[in-house]
Amino acid sequence: MISADLNIILPEIVISVFAMLALIFAVYTSKDKLAGTLTWAVAGVFVLVSLWIAGMSGNNTAFNGMFIDDGFARFAKVINFSEETSEGLRIKKIHLSLLEDIQPYMEEELPSSDWVE
Repeated sequence: MISADLNIILPEIVISVFAMLALIFAVYTSKDKLAGTLTWAVAGVFVLVSLWIAGMSGNNTAFNGMFIDDGFARFAKVINFSEETSEGLRIKKIHLSLLEDIQPYMEEELPSSDWVE
């Protein structure tokens, strides 16, 4: 019975494991250099999982009715993933434009602080 239940929640497991691996990967690498790649990877995984969820059919329950997988639940998941994907890409676009705006100031030399001991 547990394998059937886990099969029903497999898309959520895939998203959770990917999120944990992406966070660990981002912590132990140069965050700013891979931010664009990681953003697009997350968007791609969300799109693939959304297509996977949209292709499922039937009404399923898992864990003695605590998890219900029906048409509306799948619709809500796909809408949620698409919203998160578009929001993440929009934030990335804003972040890149802000970095372009402040780049000239980051290369200037800061004033000296002789008064600080």
